[in-house]
Amino acid sequence: VGIREVTRGNRQDLLPEIRRNHADRTLAEQTTHEVRRAGTDVEHGRIGLAIQKAAHGTDAVAGAAREAVQHRHLAQVGAQLALVKLLAIEQLVSGGPRMEEAGHEDVTMRDVPEERSRGTMRSMRLDRIITAVDAHAGGEPGRVIVGGVHDVPGTTMLEKRNHLTEHGDHLRRLMLREPRGYPASCCNVILPPTDPKADAGFVIMEQAEYPAMSGSNTICTATVLIETGMVKVTEPITELSLETPAGLIRIRAEVRDGKALAITFQNVPAFVIELNTPVEVPGIGTLKVDVAWGGMFYVLTDAAALGLALTPDEGREIVRLGEMVKAAAREQIPVAHPEQPELTGISIIELTAPPTALGADGKNTVVVSSGVLDWSRPESFTGVLDRSPCGTGTCARMAVLHARGKLAIGQDFVHEGILGTTWTGRLLRETTVGPYAAVVPQLTGSAWITGRAEYVLDDRDPFPEGFTVGDLWGLADKS
Repeated sequence: VGIREVTRGNRQDLLPEIRRNHADRTLAEQTTHEVRRAGTDVEHGRIGLAIQKAAHGTDAVAGAAREAVQHRHLAQVGAQLALVKLLAIEQLVSGGPRMEEAGHEDVTMRDVPEERSRGTMRSMRLDRIITAVDAHAGGEPGRVIVGGVHDVPGTTMLEKRNHLTEHGDHLRRLMLREPRGYPASCCNVILPPTDPKADAGFVIMEQAEYPAMSGSNTICTATVLIETGMVKVTEPITELSLETPAGLIRIRAEVRDGKALAITFQNVPAFVIELNTPVEVPGIGTLKVDVAWGGMFYVLTDAAALGLALTPDEGREIVRLGEMVKAAAREQIPVAHPEQPELTGISIIELTAPPTALGADGKNTVVVSSGVLDWSRPESFTGVLDRSPCGTGTCARMAVLHARGKLAIGQDFVHEGILGTTWTGRLLRETTVGPYAAVVPQLTGSAWITGRAEYVLDDRDPFPEGFTVGDLWGLADKS
């Protein structure tokens, strides 16, 4: 079927050839073998989505193939188009999806919401092999799933995130807990966007939640999309838009020789809910805190008030005290996003301090929970430090500084993390979010790919959702 021609970049409409050959069973069997061989290619990672998204019959499969060919975010490299052809032929021959023969597995979720576009019930689908690219942004790990997770039900990325939370959390546990993950792991699932202005969508998975937005994960995801050729790349500047549960994020990437040297993104508006609010923390006393949204809800407080200088050797004590302050603030200061009311509760604590890196304007560290704090069990006061300067935390801190008159619109703010790495933030303009005065922040940082992997789950594996052990995680969970 001309695979070699296609992979050389011959991007013609493949449908006429598909229709000419769809009756040839031998050809379909041969192409099935080629599909499996192509499965190790990161570059084809999301093409299966386009085919499966509409794979309810022959006409739907043809439409999915046409969509994949025409949409630039799904058809940028020749290998992707070859896979579109192979999958479409295979399914046209069989009169519909043959996922069990192609090595796919149905994972049927309970109470799956209706897909209004087709009026049918849809389930989330997982392949037997999940393909991922590992990266880090300023030291913070960010795994990016590029293949093996088919589209998730939902008409917005927020709905898809909610579906994963309620019905697909086994994926998060599988990828982030041992033996495939560790407490500092984060994971991102690339999905087809629901916003026509977006080039791709993604949902963020962390150890204790699904954040609506994350700066380090956005930088990792954009870097992976660019360096694997999953989006159209132009040098020296590549521009794209990513749909997150928090909204549309616009990316401007500096690219040279196929490498993303710097990622600049315009975040969702940031705003302050509380300034200098007292919180009673058991075992610590009264602390003054700020609460701000930077893509998730942060409670911010001065590290010095806890006797901390924010050095790496203080890591255990930073986590212990930080989790206590966050839990108290979450209990005493209820919050909800005024435009997305399902986004509730303080997610994370940010401790601030004077800078130590040359050229930095401030220092911070953020504690990412690795479980749920139980006041009666001090061993549950656990989490991990964000290894990066923290993107959404930087945006939240800039909003607080602006509210205090200490950071002007258009002024750079260089923020230092626990490892001494720095990112540069800037407030672009003022706006409003519901009743709150808000600012539109921009952030620039870099990420580096560290590996590529295929993850599998054997039917005999005694830990189908991974596990945690008290030596690293505080609390043990073998479920």
